Amino acid sequence: MIESLALIAATGVLSGSPQPQHPVLNTSPPPRVLSKFGRLAVALRCPRTPPASFFFDVERARTHFRALCVQSVVQASSDRAARAVVYAFRAVGSRYSQADRGGLGVYDCSSLVSRAWFAAGVSAMRQGGSSSPYWPTTYTLLDGAGGTYRVSGPGRPGDLVFPHSGHVMMRISQGLVIHASSPATGVRVSAGSGSVIMRVR
Repeated sequence: MIESLALIAATGVLSGSPQPQHPVLNTSPPPRVLSKFGRLAVALRCPRTPPASFFFDVERARTHFRALCVQSVVQASSDRAARAVVYAFRAVGSRYSQADRGGLGVYDCSSLVSRAWFAAGVSAMRQGGSSSPYWPTTYTLLDGAGGTYRVSGPGRPGDLVFPHSGHVMMRISQGLVIHASSPATGVRVSAGSGSVIMRVR
């Protein structure tokens, strides 16, 4: 706990420094003011080390995995976004499969971000009835499934990043993303940008 307090204090959350804001391109209400101690509780769930199966192409993601997670929690646009970010960090190293995208510990790109936001409390991310639930695709997320809406700028941790209509990634801090990229690499941390950035209500 002392380690997490030190990490959060170093990023300025406990000192009350303002977090960057990006203008929203719709009429939804702005994110509510965040609880400093609520964020601390979320940050405590950040994994300490990357899994042994972690495929990394960004060295700092391997050497500063926990600090990257805590920083992303601090910079997230809402409490739910912070919880979704922790879910995504905990999924790093998981297996990729489109055929089994709803299976335990198995994801494709859109089921990863949808299940992260569902776990964070956004029940609209799980589509269909209780007898046959399913997760949105990149195309339905772009159409607003689960309460997504477009924002400008590079996005904040928890935002959805679309490099094209067939792939979605979750923004974390330092210009990085977490995404389920392919069967060869599974869920990983990468540098990433996109032409469309969407936030979840």
